[in-house]
Amino acid sequence: EGNNGGTAGTNQIVFKDLNFNDNDTTGSSSIMAFNLGTFARCYITGCHFGMRIGYAASYIQSIYISNCIARGFTGSAIEAITDLYDVSVTNCMFEKVAGYIVSAGANASSFRFTDNLVQNNNSCINIVGFAQSVTISDNYVEANEHKFVGIGTANGVSINNNFIQTRVGPPN
Repeated sequence: EGNNGGTAGTNQIVFKDLNFNDNDTTGSSSIMAFNLGTFARCYITGCHFGMRIGYAASYIQSIYISNCIARGFTGSAIEAITDLYDVSVTNCMFEKVAGYIVSAGANASSFRFTDNLVQNNNSCINIVGFAQSVTISDNYVEANEHKFVGIGTANGVSINNNFIQTRVGPPN
C-alpha cells in the first residue's frame, strides 16, 4: 500500500549495480529511479544515477544507499515530503545535482550521511523541521553553491570531520 498512510509495501530488497539514466532533454525534475515511499528495509548499492534517486509523497523509512554515483540532473536526489526515518547514505558521489542531495520536508530521525563526495551541486542537506540522532561526518565537500547543511531545530546531531572547501556556507 506504500507510505501514504500505511507501512511500506515492499521489504528487504537489494538493488545492486544498476544504471539509471534520464534521456529527457527538457530538464524535468519529475523523473526518478525509485518511489522510495513504497520500500522499507531496502539496500541500494553500487548504482549509477543520471536522474533523481527517489522521492516519497510522505516519509522514507529504512533505506540504505551505499557506493553509488549520482550525477548531472535537476531536482533533489533523495526527497521526502515529510520525514526520514533510519536512512543511511554512505560512500557515494554526488556531482552536478541542481537541487538538494537530501531533503526532508519535516523531520529526520536516525539519518546518517557519511564518507561521501559532494561536489559542484546546487545545495546539499536540508531538514526543514526537527532533527534527532543525525550524523553527518567524514564527507568531502567542494564547490557547492549553497550551505552544506540546513536544519530547523536539533537534538543529538553530530556534524564533524567534514572537509569543506570553496563557495560553501557553514553548517547550521
